[in-house]
Amino acid sequence: MTVSPESEMVDTLNRIFTGFRINAKCVEATQLKHFSFYDSVLDPGCRLVDISKFSEEISLALKSLTPMLLTTIPEKGIVRLQTIHKKPDILYFNKYYDQVVNSQKLEGDLPFVIGEKYSGEPLILDMATNPHLLVAGTTGSGKSVLLHTLIANAEKRNDVDLYLSDTKRVEFGKYEKAQLSSVKMCAFDFKSTMALLEEVYEIMESRYRKLGKFDLTLDTSYFNKILIILDEVSDLILLSKTRDFEKMVVKLAQKARAAGIYMVLATQRPSSEILTGLIKANFAARIAFKVASRVDSRVILDEPGAETLAGKGDGIINNSVYSYLRFQSTFITPQEIINKN
Repeated sequence: MTVSPESEMVDTLNRIFTGFRINAKCVEATQLKHFSFYDSVLDPGCRLVDISKFSEEISLALKSLTPMLLTTIPEKGIVRLQTIHKKPDILYFNKYYDQVVNSQKLEGDLPFVIGEKYSGEPLILDMATNPHLLVAGTTGSGKSVLLHTLIANAEKRNDVDLYLSDTKRVEFGKYEKAQLSSVKMCAFDFKSTMALLEEVYEIMESRYRKLGKFDLTLDTSYFNKILIILDEVSDLILLSKTRDFEKMVVKLAQKARAAGIYMVLATQRPSSEILTGLIKANFAARIAFKVASRVDSRVILDEPGAETLAGKGDGIINNSVYSYLRFQSTFITPQEIINKN
């Protein structure tokens, strides 16, 4: 009788549990393109910490390329161990975008192709449903590449105006020089970023006035959509001595969605001093790439786990549609975006 690979995976983890005297039982295992999942049930009295304290040893025994990611599925009473058994392929944006568009219809008001789910299916994010997004990740994690992916998606359309801010002038400077049609304004310091936000705020108020004057329902089809992407937001918050930046961001976020305006804040340092409760309350959608510590992961996701990611586009998204879904981001450079135009 042939034993399936999944059965062998279940037996392997159960032997590991027994070896470490962990009172849990693996009940199902799944091997996908790059990831392996082990769903386990805890015996009475067994705690999550009983597994997590042996995470490195378990990862080693399972031959995982990175530390395991431990998540819970409360509705099923399941603890899921995620491991990587194969390095993810590089998903080149232009080729992957064309594949996705040719194979299925992009549904939603503002659908962006941002990567591939762990199951191998495309991850399509409706930025209008989001609508405001926090992104965090250390150098080399894929955070900046995701921002370029968002810009590349906007360039595929003709109904999105981009407002970009980058205090380090590393990521967005080329877009200003290239004069991309979708890029309406770039800011590279605190003062110009505040001017950018004030300009968008005035556009928002103007849209509300026009719609009110003609007694029209708030419908974003009347206007181009606006996507604001603010990189290195930690620098902007630290430079704002009177928290003017935070106040303006929150004021925009609270009213912008109905006017077809959506915001993305990105940072390498997702500390509680930077991402305050007020900001997090208005930016419910989150994407985390590899961060420095469990504390940073809790700040951005309200859960640990992002500290164990592999880097280079390995991410976790949590919003109203996806619950802590692991995915691989697409890859594109600013020069590729510019050369396409």
